[in-house]
Amino acid sequence: MRAAILARKSNDDKRNQLNKLSGVESCKVQIENGRAVAAELGVTVVEDYVWSFEDVQGDDMGRPLDMVIQVAKAGRFDVLIMRDMDRAAREAVRQTAFAVQLGDAGARVFEYIEDTPGRRRGYYKLGGLDGGFAMIRGIVAEEEKRKRGPLVREAHDKRLRDNRAVGRAPYGYERFVDPVTRKPDWRPVPDRVAVVIRVAETWLALQSFRGAAVALNKAGVPSPTGKAWKGRGVRDIVLDEFYRGWVVWGRVQHVSERGQRVRRRAPASNVRRFPRPDLAIFSPDLIARLEAQLAKPRAGGTGRATPKHLLSSFGRCGVCGATLVHKAGGYVCDRRRMSGEAACPGVGRRNERAVDAAVLAKLAPMIDGDVARRTLASIEKRLDALASVEGRTAERRRIEKAIAQAEAEGERLATAIALPDGNIPAIVALAAKRAKEVETLRAELERLSATPPASLEKRRILAHARARLAELAEARGKGGVAARPVLEAILGGRRMVAREVQIDGERRWQLTARIPRGWLWAEVVTTYAIS
Repeated sequence: MRAAILARKSNDDKRNQLNKLSGVESCKVQIENGRAVAAELGVTVVEDYVWSFEDVQGDDMGRPLDMVIQVAKAGRFDVLIMRDMDRAAREAVRQTAFAVQLGDAGARVFEYIEDTPGRRRGYYKLGGLDGGFAMIRGIVAEEEKRKRGPLVREAHDKRLRDNRAVGRAPYGYERFVDPVTRKPDWRPVPDRVAVVIRVAETWLALQSFRGAAVALNKAGVPSPTGKAWKGRGVRDIVLDEFYRGWVVWGRVQHVSERGQRVRRRAPASNVRRFPRPDLAIFSPDLIARLEAQLAKPRAGGTGRATPKHLLSSFGRCGVCGATLVHKAGGYVCDRRRMSGEAACPGVGRRNERAVDAAVLAKLAPMIDGDVARRTLASIEKRLDALASVEGRTAERRRIEKAIAQAEAEGERLATAIALPDGNIPAIVALAAKRAKEVETLRAELERLSATPPASLEKRRILAHARARLAELAEARGKGGVAARPVLEAILGGRRMVAREVQIDGERRWQLTARIPRGWLWAEVVTTYAIS
């Protein structure tokens, strides 16, 4: 049998003396203990599946556990060795769900710790007396976590009332220990103070968060992140009450949603404000001018914007990947527009009418030209093949081959998920995409088996395809934003990439887009270059 080992250590484990005595304060110790248990059980530890999660809270284990389950489904291990189920999750419901999913994948969990009368060394059980003890432990942990919240909040309030530093201060301050009182506190950093004041004065002069960000980037003013200024960063500084001499605590809370620990706005009753006039960076005069400007009415949002241009949301910058937006009669990189050249050199600006005309001209053959005619002929030929026994057999083999290829890639992705240097979120998303493809192909295979040849209705399908092409041809003829349905149908959710090229000494755009397979049941996937 093959074994995997999972170790986790959170900040709570560091502070808990009992956990230190029982060997949970170190992932290294947990892994060593797990290897010893594997030797006693006579199972082989698969080195690729020894996971160590340092400083990870139980609420943040959603994605790591999904990764473990994916590897188990791929049949890479038979036993998962852990100190206890608390390493996977604190809540009883999530512990049970994890154990059930592993069991469905053909793997079991072995707990090796015996630190309480209710906890026994052995395989985790979902039922019986051991399962009851496991549920009780989880419920007790949930209750302890609920009770700990008010105590932590009370301790924070006491420290803030005593003018002691709690947490991280915003940009412009540093944390230090007072040599007299030995208390931690904040103090302004002179060079950063100058930046904060300049940000506020720039916003007052331009009365635009985005405009202030562009001006700061052009002036070379350093940002808190070391990257280009953005409108939101300017807004955060202008609105932060810390610079006005107030420490505001509790506006954001962490909650568990779908196995992830996320930040949410806290209720108004949770927000506490403590005066610290000695920490104010903004002068009374600057505060008065800021408040007067903020009090002026501003245009409110009207929900999701309705596209007004053909390429809106369909194009992206070939340099930074940002969306192409309309400005002053042309299309430009949105990141360059919002944050200036420091954020992205951009691809220049191109006239809207010229770009729209070039795009629609290149897509015309796919609607009412040679490509459209070949597409219809291909559909008719494929329908004729499906109406015969030989053709249906070939189609069934094609689908089965595609299923086998997608499943093989899914197994490779499951293996890649377990690698420590992999981009886990991207790989998991791709694995989910392949699983969905397999599900779609299986449904297509079932429909092929259940549909008699006589019910394919070749004429009706071809008539529908021709009608759809006629609708798109009419939309293309209107041009502008009215032709957006053409791009929606042909691109299938993909976007065109704009890059600058030199043609006869002139700087021009090259727009490339890959037409997805399945467009009007097409069998040819072509890359178009629109210059």
